[in-house]
Amino acid sequence: MSVEAEIGFADPGGRRACGFVRMSVEAEIGFADPGGRRACGFVRMSVEVEMGFADRGDVSEDELLISTSNRKRPGRPKNEVWQHFNTIPADSTNGKKDLHSGAACKFCKQKWSRRKTSEMIAHLALQCPKPPPPEVRALYLEILNNGSFDDNDDDNSSKRSKPYKQSKITNHVERLTVTDDKQRRCSRALTKFFVTCGVPLWIVENPFFIDYSKELCPGFQVPKRTILSTTMINVETATVIAEMKKKLSNETNLTLGLDGWISPAGQSLYIFLIMTIIEEVGAEKFCSIVSDHASNVVLAKNLVSTKYPHIFPIRCIAHHINLLSSDIIKLNWATNIITCCKKIVTFFKQSHAGGAILQQEIVENMIKGGGLKKYVITRWTTAYDCTDSIIRCKNALKQILENESQLLNLEIISILRKQNFFRNVKDLRTILLPIKKAIINLEHKSTTLADCFINLVIMATAIKELSQTSNQNFSKECQNVFDKRWKEFNFDYYLLAYFLHPKYRDTGLQINTFCIICEKALSIWKLLGGREKSANELIAQISNYSLKSKPYDFEFVTGIHTVKNWWLMCKQQNNHIQKLLF
Repeated sequence: MSVEAEIGFADPGGRRACGFVRMSVEAEIGFADPGGRRACGFVRMSVEVEMGFADRGDVSEDELLISTSNRKRPGRPKNEVWQHFNTIPADSTNGKKDLHSGAACKFCKQKWSRRKTSEMIAHLALQCPKPPPPEVRALYLEILNNGSFDDNDDDNSSKRSKPYKQSKITNHVERLTVTDDKQRRCSRALTKFFVTCGVPLWIVENPFFIDYSKELCPGFQVPKRTILSTTMINVETATVIAEMKKKLSNETNLTLGLDGWISPAGQSLYIFLIMTIIEEVGAEKFCSIVSDHASNVVLAKNLVSTKYPHIFPIRCIAHHINLLSSDIIKLNWATNIITCCKKIVTFFKQSHAGGAILQQEIVENMIKGGGLKKYVITRWTTAYDCTDSIIRCKNALKQILENESQLLNLEIISILRKQNFFRNVKDLRTILLPIKKAIINLEHKSTTLADCFINLVIMATAIKELSQTSNQNFSKECQNVFDKRWKEFNFDYYLLAYFLHPKYRDTGLQINTFCIICEKALSIWKLLGGREKSANELIAQISNYSLKSKPYDFEFVTGIHTVKNWWLMCKQQNNHIQKLLF
């Protein structure tokens, strides 16, 4: 059998190269029986193939290069993130094979000799000093958050993805392998543990830690330290940012609170973090910034209020009350009482026999509230808890002093036998009680500036009533401390908030206070962009509110109304006072 074929592409004009294939096939099939015993089969085949281009003289070298370069490269196509990077050719001068190409960011021009897809995505989403357009950053932030990328697609890797397999019941029992989803969840949980607990990342490569992880889940592959410190932390950062943006997307009138942010080198991070947060979330969503009164914080708040006039700098009332409490504790009389209380608490905490007897006396006397409490300087309410526990256990301590004095040392016996010890502790507890209540009330989610003002008034009343006790000098010193802190604090915002609370209005305020309230309201209205006409209308509405004229004649019912819904009931044209509030 003989076959000859010729395939070609004609080009009558002779302008382009014409391809052709010539193929010749010869075959011979037969059976031979050399010895006459058995048949033997044989096949002879000859194949000739000729390929070429007709009229090669008309084909340029450039056209040949173009035709070969347009051929599809084997393997996966590059990830779409490469469209934001310029490819840097791999260096082949060292003779190594399978080199990875480098990349250069189109936005910040940063270069890398070798780059992975996950690191490129993290760069665009989190690290680029010259951020890409918002839509590009949001896209790769979402990709990084979902983990929907694969480092195997770098440089057209020819690795094939594993085919999808149906989950089996054996996958739900302990196996030597785990699913990709479980591996991802375990890695993310491990990342959260290391970051939130401040555990050094090198521990992840410690053989004992790896052995512990394998005992918990044999199939879990513990990530390397480099993966944990880059890819995994970047994924968790993107997740936190995405969740934060989702929660804050529909929020308004936000308050930024901060306290004591410094770098590992001890440098203040206030200005950088405040500006970053406000610009990231959106300056229009914030209405105030609250912090302590440190000098660097005051500078940061002034910069914010200058750039964004509608964001009001407010001093933290809880920090102010804590300073007031600390000043009172530092007074000589109070310091001596607190020191004695701390010695009693420490003794019964450290003495096994004494602590057991005290616990027995507490049970027999049915004392509620537990045993003695320690005083911790950084815990604002523990000063009251310490003095209150001494008063609660007064009878138990006296019983131990009378019947089990051999268990006590001479210093504790001397303290408990002082004539006015328990009375002095009670007086100190009286002044510390409103401080604790004020701090607890300020921690509630529904707390308003008016509540802060009320708690300060309650504290002033308690200090004034202290003058009726035998500690006249301590009472005067407390009053001086309170007056000093009151003058340091800017109460205009709190005074205006107290006045605009429908439950209080101008109750208890002095006559000249109304002018201060109006001046503060006008200064805020000016920052909000109000003009002279609207300012006059605002003052008229404030006057009608003070006189309980319509539409402000509704009674505020505690437990039924909230401040917000009460004000929303007051409807009128050009409701400037409502805009001032919300």
